[in-house]
Amino acid sequence: MDTWKKQQPFMRKALVSLSITVILLGISNHSYSQASYSENKYIKYTKTPNKDVEFFFTKYPTAYSLTMLYSNRIPRRSLLFLREFDENNYYKSLYFDLEYEADSIYFHQSYNVNNTVLKMIKFSDFESHETSKNDLYSIVMFRDSVVYRFIKDRDFIENEKQKFLGWPASYGGNIKDLEQGISIRYKKKKKVSKKVDSVYVFKCMVLRNDSLGDVEQIVGKPSSLSDIIVEEFRKSSKSWKAAILETSGLRHDTFIRVSVRLNSDESITIKTPKGLHTIQGY
Repeated sequence: MDTWKKQQPFMRKALVSLSITVILLGISNHSYSQASYSENKYIKYTKTPNKDVEFFFTKYPTAYSLTMLYSNRIPRRSLLFLREFDENNYYKSLYFDLEYEADSIYFHQSYNVNNTVLKMIKFSDFESHETSKNDLYSIVMFRDSVVYRFIKDRDFIENEKQKFLGWPASYGGNIKDLEQGISIRYKKKKKVSKKVDSVYVFKCMVLRNDSLGDVEQIVGKPSSLSDIIVEEFRKSSKSWKAAILETSGLRHDTFIRVSVRLNSDESITIKTPKGLHTIQGY
């Protein structure tokens, strides 16, 4: 109870911010709305965090909470709330689509928390006649508590579909040509370069004028291959397409995480997001 009282002021402001955002956009963001406003759909249990959870918040002092959303025992999405504000005075958050390679790789490499919270679960601690492993919907980590939500209304969950804000930024040119160009340059360069990582993730800003802005490598060691990737991305700067909001149809500046994989035959595979989950793009 003391934990909840401490969290109330922060959560109230966060929920108000989210409510205003949802109303303005005219749609419901699945990750926010279900976790915040549908408590009657779930059975909720709160447990004391273990040392791993405490260590997470010590390592990331700006983190307020971390939510993991599950389906059929598999973590599908994650939302990290921060104790920081954006230019609109909303709490900053990071969204991860764990079914998308770039998000999943970056999330697990950066935070590695899935096992931390899951290994705390002893289902004998919960009411077995009400919950089962298949029923787990979400786990929310706070500094001083961990909240588990189990599905109470199966029909609601089975009929629920993930919603998007619009169409994400993407590469608008022929992505096969881009992949081939990177591969050809790497094959020529590799004879004189060191061994490189097989997977890279880049955080790319795609501007509303359909061009590429900043490019930051966030996964993988800097190498001749990563240099080639960035150079080829920039060379095709005008081939990138901005995100489009569904409600207005307007283009929007957003970040996207882009994965680039070096395959065993030295070909290249590039993947971009399939959905626009947040206004910022990630």
